[in-house]
Amino acid sequence: MTAAVDSAEERRSQAAETLAFINGVAGEAPVVLCGSLNTLPGSPELKTLLDAGFRDAWTLGGRGNGYTFAPETNTNLMKADDPLPRTASRVDYILIRGKGLSVRSAEVVLNKAVYGVFPSDRYGLKAVLRLSELPSSQ
Repeated sequence: MTAAVDSAEERRSQAAETLAFINGVAGEAPVVLCGSLNTLPGSPELKTLLDAGFRDAWTLGGRGNGYTFAPETNTNLMKADDPLPRTASRVDYILIRGKGLSVRSAEVVLNKAVYGVFPSDRYGLKAVLRLSELPSSQ
């Protein structure tokens, strides 16, 4: 439990640093931020990004639970000391922000074993995005 709490503090700090970097580089331009954030929906670190105007592509265009961490079904998850819950969860995200950027659809991918092996210890997320207007040269 201590490791999970400590890593939550680190993720909050990283979320703030990531946001500062994005704001410094992209300004008002549309942004797509995606990755393994290792945090659950509703967490303070995710809230930091959502409060800064990011929107969750899964919430906007996905169906179902969007689980990317599934120890009950993904045989690659054998690590017992992982601080994540031992039940299926959504811990990977595609976040978007900016004028004219929208989500057409979102889906979980790479969630089937091929020849008995999963491609990763996480399932992937795929989103089809639309940029309705080109930003000025930024």
